[in-house]
Amino acid sequence: MFEGFGEGRKQYNPMKNSDSEIDKDGKPVPIGMIGIPIIRDGVVGRYEHIDFNLPVLVGGRNGSGKTSLLLAINIVCDLLQEPKIEEYKASEAWSILKSMNISYLNLLFSTIIPELTDEEKLSFTESVTRIVMNSTDKDETLKWCDGIQIRNLNFNISEIEMYATFGNFRSAKKGKKLPEHKTTIGKPRIKNILTDLSERTDGISEESPDLGPSKFNEEVNEVLSRLENTEYTQHEINFQEAIFIDVDRKKVEREIKWMKELVPKIRNKYNKLTNNQKLIKQKINKFPIETW
Repeated sequence: MFEGFGEGRKQYNPMKNSDSEIDKDGKPVPIGMIGIPIIRDGVVGRYEHIDFNLPVLVGGRNGSGKTSLLLAINIVCDLLQEPKIEEYKASEAWSILKSMNISYLNLLFSTIIPELTDEEKLSFTESVTRIVMNSTDKDETLKWCDGIQIRNLNFNISEIEMYATFGNFRSAKKGKKLPEHKTTIGKPRIKNILTDLSERTDGISEESPDLGPSKFNEEVNEVLSRLENTEYTQHEINFQEAIFIDVDRKKVEREIKWMKELVPKIRNKYNKLTNNQKLIKQKINKFPIETW
């Protein structure tokens, strides 16, 4: 999301900086973002040329657990497609993951809360759901909790606050159509989190104590104001699906065998050239100057 953004915006610390500076008379004056122009035309339009659906590459040595990680993500995503997750299904998923020698898995899902978001200001509030598998869990089941994420690209803000404890997956409560994990976080919980964040970050900017609160504190209070002045209702969460594509590794090994044999030869030639200036000169002299 920071493509095309200047270094000033990337390095801006919203926890420390306020949105004012001292003028020549020694008085604080509002200046937006300390010399960095604020973007106000939203994601749509300005960023149409940017592809946000970029792949995530998982790298590592053979046997380091790459395939197990992807398969574990697939198992959890499949489980979340269920209209309701019975306790035994969460326990089954936990057992499968443990049998794969996974000791701990922590997955975070998010969905934007439209009522608390202002796209024009690039200010987003999201409901986040965390799914955890812990092989030492005495209940031997997957657990979950919810929370919120506050993001503002203008001010390099990205903060996640989660509910303090994890709970088990359960069916919908009496009178409710959906189980709790299938809906965005409730209004009272959002208010508690935002109020706590506001109080914890209240006060003065660390970098400029005479300029007032940090930009992050202002962002939190702005979201809190939206919550109090908007009719917020919980929405159903459509968790993303996952497709696990298995690969015939033996076939791949055969196809890249020639590459594995060629790379050491290239490396040896490179080492010879870089360690022998005379050899470099001889090789260069073989090429006519017109080809340079």
